[in-house]
Amino acid sequence: MSRCGVILCKCNGAVERRISLQELSSFIHNISPNLDVIIGNDLCKPQHLNLLLEKSGIHPSVIAACSEIRSQSHFWQEPDDTKRSTYFTKYVNILSEIDSHFPDIEVSDRIKLLLKSQILKAFSCEALSHDNLRLRFSSSQEQTTRRNLLSALSPQHEVIPSILSSDCLGARCNLCVGACPAEAISDSGNTVNIDKTYCTGCGSCIGACPHGAISYPGYSLVELEREIEGLLSKNIELPYRVLAITCQSCSKVDDAILATISPNMFTIKVPSLAMASPLLLLHAFNMGADGIILIHNEGKCNSKISAQSLHKNVRFIQELLQRWGIDKNRIGYINKVDVSNNELHDKLQQFVENATALGYTPFKSVAGSMTFEGMYNLSAIIKEMDKKLQMPAEGMLADECIPLGNVSIDQKHCTGCASCAQICPTGAISTQVSDSSHRFKLMFQHNK
Repeated sequence: MSRCGVILCKCNGAVERRISLQELSSFIHNISPNLDVIIGNDLCKPQHLNLLLEKSGIHPSVIAACSEIRSQSHFWQEPDDTKRSTYFTKYVNILSEIDSHFPDIEVSDRIKLLLKSQILKAFSCEALSHDNLRLRFSSSQEQTTRRNLLSALSPQHEVIPSILSSDCLGARCNLCVGACPAEAISDSGNTVNIDKTYCTGCGSCIGACPHGAISYPGYSLVELEREIEGLLSKNIELPYRVLAITCQSCSKVDDAILATISPNMFTIKVPSLAMASPLLLLHAFNMGADGIILIHNEGKCNSKISAQSLHKNVRFIQELLQRWGIDKNRIGYINKVDVSNNELHDKLQQFVENATALGYTPFKSVAGSMTFEGMYNLSAIIKEMDKKLQMPAEGMLADECIPLGNVSIDQKHCTGCASCAQICPTGAISTQVSDSSHRFKLMFQHNK
């Protein structure tokens, strides 16, 4: 059985111009002492990577090399063995960091943070089932060229969401059905199904499901949280961390542009900004992010998520930041419909400069846990962040951007039919009947 490991590529000596591979190996062993570290060279050539994997007997959790390495993964893909599938392998474009204009010490810090984030993410991957796999010949988001012709013609698998029937409420809920922009989700009686033919993999259904009944290996909340945790790690000296969350399906932001912005900015790519939910954004700030910018292209977005919807999410986070005495401009949104590449570069650079000029947020230094494993509803994390900053429990936010609140019952019109409790998909409304007085009550739990 293959062991897990990290593969580092020398890139024909280019890497060690700015950082020692031995230093990186020691750093990785400090993260996970049982993780094998293998050093190879010229791994963008399939035969070199295959030979290295065969000789070492490891299954790579992370491969750090040039940008070409990802396109070679189909040569050693094992679609029939989901436990050891290459979909669990994460990639770090270490060569682009080496080629950046940033000082050596910042390049070293960035590479370590990127490696740690992908190692943490790799080891938190959800189980991959065959329901998560769809066969394709080329990506709809990738143009076929002479360079990638061979990989485009080879049948490959891509990961899409799937329904966990044991956790799904079926037709009683249907929130994912309404949230799917491709109309790929339908219910038939008591079950809900995703049609692989129509699914775009945007992940809109993930945020809509209140029970975690949708599996999306690679992009679950836990995996994204671990990726962010690695990028915000406190044991690396790089002082400030600003996250740029981009949509893979629409932004088409040139990595070369992002690489020139600032050593303090790190990119997180998601299938759609529908996955950049208020919950995930709050987790990032709670873990110590100094700023978050969302990059979107409304006209080309597979998820069809609107700029208005994203503005609403941003405004909600801004309201909370102001409640905590934090500058609201630490979170922002850019719609690429409105800007050129040069303007995008300038806007991102200005955002990072403004965020770092504000200094650290109180969440970065306040005592308390950084992450809240299992705390996957807004009410709970807001309460916990209030508690960390010793905020008073009383107070109210009132704005149309607030995605949660209290339920008010008009007793004059309530018949006690309990229909609201029966159809509430999160179980926030329940009924209570007193045996002695036969009094009927509707109970509301706002944390649900």
